[in-house]
Amino acid sequence: MKVSKTAKLAALIFLLALAPRVIFWAEWNRAGLLSLPVVDAHTYDQEARGLLEGGWPPEEPFWQAPLYSYFLAGVYRVAGVSWPAARLVNALLGAGTCLLAWCLARHLLSRKQAWIVFGICALYGPLLYFEGQLLRESLAAFLLTGWVLVQLKALSTAEKGGSPSVLWWLGAGMLLGLTALCRENALILAPLAVLWGFFIRNGGGRWLRPVLFMLGICVIVSPVTLYNLKQDNALIPISSGGGINFYLGNNADSRGVIAIRPGRFWSELTDRPRLESGAVTAGEKSAYFYREAFDWIIHHPADFVRNTMYKTAGFLSPHEIKRNQEIYEAREGSRLLRVLMWKAGPFGFPFGLLGPAALLGLWRAFRRRLTPRNPKGFYFLAAATLLFSIGVILFFPSARYRVVLTPVLAVLAVAGWTGFARAWKESAIVLVASLLVVNAGWVRSQEDPADQSFLRAYALVEAGRTEEALSELRLATKINPKHGEAWTTMAALYGMTGRPRESMGAAYAAIAIDSTNAQAWVNLGTTLMDMGDLQNAERKLSRAIQLAPHLADAWNNLGTCLIQQGRRQEALQAFDQALRIDPGHRCAAENRRRPR
Repeated sequence: MKVSKTAKLAALIFLLALAPRVIFWAEWNRAGLLSLPVVDAHTYDQEARGLLEGGWPPEEPFWQAPLYSYFLAGVYRVAGVSWPAARLVNALLGAGTCLLAWCLARHLLSRKQAWIVFGICALYGPLLYFEGQLLRESLAAFLLTGWVLVQLKALSTAEKGGSPSVLWWLGAGMLLGLTALCRENALILAPLAVLWGFFIRNGGGRWLRPVLFMLGICVIVSPVTLYNLKQDNALIPISSGGGINFYLGNNADSRGVIAIRPGRFWSELTDRPRLESGAVTAGEKSAYFYREAFDWIIHHPADFVRNTMYKTAGFLSPHEIKRNQEIYEAREGSRLLRVLMWKAGPFGFPFGLLGPAALLGLWRAFRRRLTPRNPKGFYFLAAATLLFSIGVILFFPSARYRVVLTPVLAVLAVAGWTGFARAWKESAIVLVASLLVVNAGWVRSQEDPADQSFLRAYALVEAGRTEEALSELRLATKINPKHGEAWTTMAALYGMTGRPRESMGAAYAAIAIDSTNAQAWVNLGTTLMDMGDLQNAERKLSRAIQLAPHLADAWNNLGTCLIQQGRRQEALQAFDQALRIDPGHRCAAENRRRPR
């Protein structure tokens, strides 16, 4: 069978994009604990495993968009539960995204410019990095780029004045629905496509186009919405984590709240809806956080504006701002990444160059100073980019949330140079201003350098790799001796593995850093109880309860301590209090039924 030139070209583009990804994939698989899935990546891994074992989805609404977990489970079913296999599939997705970016650029720009767009995407360091993680960004970038391409084709069909193409508009809606099931904020693009399609006057189907588009979205999203409705009796379109994520970026201390790590402070934050308003279900908790955020916005509009400006600066920062995972740490595990992603003072490569060029493209698009092959399609691309960016900034920016836009930013950046010579004075002024704004260093990641070791330890604990977790925690406390969460977790692990003296030392270290750390007092009291010092243990556990009356573990362990002292009635009261705080507390329930 004769292969067409188009197919050969597509295969060439795909293979060229795949080559650097295979190099990074090989390096990253040898990177040891640097490549350990942590926080969200660990969650996706566990959800995918749970789906294969029948333990997921849970009997509650989806906490986050579920598509990538299902996608990852599909990879595991075919290739076995293998992180290298999943990363290789992500690399294939990344090469596919580069191919789609070439097609998108070819639809709007010249052939030469399309190759430049392809080169940017093929060698864009942050794209390669996130394709090496078990995160949804690689799938989201592929789907978003594909949606833009299909949507532009649907718009072009309408512009030509022919009858509306059912497949293009329905397909565009379905693709945007899939993108939203991977990244929820993609739904912000739906009104743009609907209005743009409606106001195209050529041909028939002015009303049919938006209907078909929205039907496509509903076909894809409605099963998830109905599942959430069944589990929680609340209208949650995709995920219940929207409320807390919106609150993280919109409150009086958003910079500090966004930096909260998994552990004590995160648990306290997620427990607030229950403690302050009696919210129990996922929908009620999400609504609580939305109310808190909007209440702050309404009563502090000036602070909201300042905070939004700060988040916008973060979105435009040339430094890749981390969300839990420190992206630049990966350079230690990949020589290729050292070349393709770096920072020097306020400047960061590659976004320090891509960002200003894309801003120039946006400026020239909205000033109607561009003459691309498809002007109206290009203006739609610019509007969609701006709207998606706003959807990110309304919550909070990070490298993960920005990288999805890389293909469309590359198209804007290359288009910004089109006709530069004809309007070089205006273009040069805008470009220089953009370079200064983006590389001014307004926002840089200022989180604790010990956090990466702590987060790896957190993932290792959940995987049952206790000794490796302890090693990472010791490293965290060496990097930052005042990392209270690391000392607290270390105390608990030492206690679980029968090393009471080490546990006491770690607990005292945590308390010395923060005497209000109730969990550290619980760990100390539990260790003293295991050592037989019951009266001292009771005092420490009572101190924990005084600091955090809502801490169910403290009440349960106090009850256990009282039982060992023969004070059965007081122990029952402690177990009852633990169950009032957390009705699902298994240890308290068992102790309540069979107190020792």
